Amino acid sequence: MDTTCDLCLSAIETADHLFGACPAMIHIWKHLSVATSSRISIMNLEELWAHMVEAPNLGNEAVRVAVARIILPAAVWATWVTRNGVLFRQNRFYIENLWDTTVGFIKDWGCSLAGARRVFLLREKLVIEM
Repeated sequence: MDTTCDLCLSAIETADHLFGACPAMIHIWKHLSVATSSRISIMNLEELWAHMVEAPNLGNEAVRVAVARIILPAAVWATWVTRNGVLFRQNRFYIENLWDTTVGFIKDWGCSLAGARRVFLLREKLVIEM
């Protein structure tokens, strides 16, 4: 059985790799850092958990809550769905599709789970209207 990461094709796929150290996820974490004006740096599950529970160094309370409850889970779920599409349906992987899927989940979950009126990206900044 091949254990190579289906997203980067350059490392053994583990949970730590897939949700942290994979170059695809590093790209997503960097974009989310810019979009939220915060410092999201995740290289393994322990750091992911710390960000979801404690949301360190992420600015004001609203940003911490949005990152911990919506943004990080959306990125993780988008990655899992994308990875499974590549693995089980032989979908081609494009980083742009992973980003679009992540943003789509953030928009949907921001409105349904957080009660936001609208969630959108404006000039690469995430805007959550409550």
